[in-house]
Amino acid sequence: MNFGKYKNRLIEFLRIKGVKAERGLIRCFNPEHEDRNPSCELFDDHFVCYSGNCGIHGDIYDAAGILEGIADKKEQFKTVEETFGGNFIPSRQPEKQPVEKEVF
Repeated sequence: MNFGKYKNRLIEFLRIKGVKAERGLIRCFNPEHEDRNPSCELFDDHFVCYSGNCGIHGDIYDAAGILEGIADKKEQFKTVEETFGGNFIPSRQPEKQPVEKEVF
């Protein structure tokens, strides 16, 4: 699994999931945190909630885990992959093609 594939798409992912997301401070998206004042900071590739009662932090896969209640990283990856509409196929090394020599 290529976990770097969606690394910088956290804000887009949160928006698709219905979170009012933009760079900077937002209301925390943790379902267990009733955030009345914005306390979660979003970056392109990670988030941090500064509330002492919450304290979530992580990347796009951690966000998927929090929103969907998924602890397993592989399942988090699948959720992100499905959200963006793709079925991730691990890249394989391309087979070496024989080089044709031109004959003059």
